[in-house]
Amino acid sequence: MDEKERVLRAIEFSKPDKVPIEWWTMESEIDLSRSDIAFVAHDGIVFRSQIEAPLGRKRYMDIWSCIWEQSLVNPNIGQVVIHPLADISSIDTYRFPTFTREHFLSITTQINRIKSYGNKFIFGFLGNLLWERLHFLRGMENVMLDFYLNPELVEFLGDKIIDIHCEELEYYKEYGVDGVAFCDDWGTQKALQISPNTWRKFFKPRYKRLFDKAHDLGLKVYMHSCGWIFEIIEDLIEIGLDIIQLDQPELFGIDKLSEEYGGRICFCCTVDIQKILPSRDLCMIEESVKKMIAMLGNFDGGFIARAYPQPRDIGVTSEIHNAVYSLFQKYGKYSTLGENYE
Repeated sequence: MDEKERVLRAIEFSKPDKVPIEWWTMESEIDLSRSDIAFVAHDGIVFRSQIEAPLGRKRYMDIWSCIWEQSLVNPNIGQVVIHPLADISSIDTYRFPTFTREHFLSITTQINRIKSYGNKFIFGFLGNLLWERLHFLRGMENVMLDFYLNPELVEFLGDKIIDIHCEELEYYKEYGVDGVAFCDDWGTQKALQISPNTWRKFFKPRYKRLFDKAHDLGLKVYMHSCGWIFEIIEDLIEIGLDIIQLDQPELFGIDKLSEEYGGRICFCCTVDIQKILPSRDLCMIEESVKKMIAMLGNFDGGFIARAYPQPRDIGVTSEIHNAVYSLFQKYGKYSTLGENYE
């Protein structure tokens, strides 16, 4: 069974030979020698126009005209500090991005490189999608007020954002990817950032439109979301999300995730990045690996193991990082799954 078939079978609960793995290096690059999954990104995703910044900082503008700021001491992704639609009147002159075939010309080269490592399951990256793009454009405080003071604006911007991403799906399909992936961090550590009812009113129908479009094109959909999102997982299943990627499965309880949603959505999880992985306790890590495989993946599939892409940021050494990979390999064979965890 090759990598692509293994991932597809895990997503569709149709008996993969072992748990598929999405694996990242210590340098935050996908490890194509170990991973069953790979990602490609078009030029509009990676576009960075560097601009003048305060001393000791770095600023750049993305294709949506959002201005990001990073520290030169710790050059991570940074955060949006200037929001192009913070002033509502700016919408009259704002130019939404338009993706063309030219943005996708590098995809063939990326895919050819990936294929030199095997028949990987390839996701086209959509970047920060709906919720995150809204507050990048308007600012967090503004968009929170918009739900009550300017709901028509949220509706308009949400529709425009999804329209643009639906066009991306067409191009990605043309270049031969197997699915699309995006990020939308919805949770704090204790709750959604907005009420579930507001989420269902503004966001659920728009996600559904994107998911339906992807499925019509034969693409699977992968969503990363941090924090407490328990109340909306059922909704995401209802509208057709294929893979939910969680970096904190212990926040909900692996048992509870299995009981409520096991066998109905494919989970893609690393060892919990707050409670377990930073401890560097190999006994705890091993138990977590075994538990996730047995409780999330024991539905003729349903689980993809993952490395956290920024291990050094949470104090994980290369020894621990490599040990986790070995544990997923050791316990991820479905022929022995029932013997591994009781």
